[in-house]
Amino acid sequence: MRMLHHTTLPANLKEMAKRFSLLLFALALFGTMPQPAHSGDNIWTNQGPYGARAQSIAIDPSNSSVVYVGTNDGSLFKSTNGGATWSFANTGLPEGDVFAIAIDPTTTSTLYAALSGQGVFKSTDGGATWNASSTGITSIFLSALAIDPSTPSTLYLGTTSGGVFKSTDSGANWARDQQWH
Repeated sequence: MRMLHHTTLPANLKEMAKRFSLLLFALALFGTMPQPAHSGDNIWTNQGPYGARAQSIAIDPSNSSVVYVGTNDGSLFKSTNGGATWSFANTGLPEGDVFAIAIDPTTTSTLYAALSGQGVFKSTDGGATWNASSTGITSIFLSALAIDPSTPSTLYLGTTSGGVFKSTDSGANWARDQQWH
């Protein structure tokens, strides 16, 4: 065990007191509350929805005021005013984490949602109602969903246990993409 000599102790205390004084000075000078981060004109604010962890976000490509948010408690929310207010858009969705949302770029009222443990669901009315669209999907651990922008009837579904699935008929049928097998 190493013993401190009494001659080094006061020097260590002096240094600690000096650092503590500098810390108190900095807090008094700059304040103790964190300030918002500014990057040019970008300022981040919390817009909700509140109550669960947001896991997926999709913005309507033809109307940026329409935003969808999927949560870890199985809720799907929709905003039609850029996030100022939110409403539920999950009629027909079972309980499960909404890991991914995709919007058809040519028919933006058509949406897809991937719910882990439940499958893929499709809405053709802007999220008002949902129906299962999982025929052929053999994995229940879903993690990503994308629409081919040049051929919107082609969708890709990423899984955490089983590779990638592909649909060429707007989600009606799915098959494992052999390139990812």
